[in-house]
Amino acid sequence: DTKNVVQESVSLRKNKPVYVVLVSGTNVVSATIKKFTHSKWSHAAISFDPSLEELYSYTFATTEYAKASQGLRRESIKQLNNLGGEICVYGFYSGNRNVKDMVKAVHERIESGKTKYDLGLLVKKAFNDNAEQSEDPNKKICSAFVNSIISEFVGKISDKVSPSPDDMSKALIS
Repeated sequence: DTKNVVQESVSLRKNKPVYVVLVSGTNVVSATIKKFTHSKWSHAAISFDPSLEELYSYTFATTEYAKASQGLRRESIKQLNNLGGEICVYGFYSGNRNVKDMVKAVHERIESGKTKYDLGLLVKKAFNDNAEQSEDPNKKICSAFVNSIISEFVGKISDKVSPSPDDMSKALIS
């Protein structure tokens, strides 16, 4: 009987889960992103929803999984499954207040309507793995957005200014 062998060591009254979702898509856009970022992964998103039906990330094209214009958008795991390939989910707990503040920050950025995908940063990363982000705080790539939200409210995931999804995966494993 393994029922009592493992107990939850985190108080769910004081802490909430945060999920980082990485995708290794198989389409042409995903292949290009993986090549430019020198990464196994082509996409990163953050979620506060255990069902992963509500994910947040930056996208740069109108596609089947993000029908709106470029920038910060809401996605779901079902939509990301349409990209084909592997999906990896990392989870951790953070204090209720931190998670509430992260959710609020994400929603405020979406509602501002000012977010844009930083295609220039993606191109720069092909030549410089630690390329600097745009000075415009509304311009990001997906992994830099996830990193910035977590760094702002919980702590750094990566020492890189604009980590690739692969950098995030390596940091979350260690």
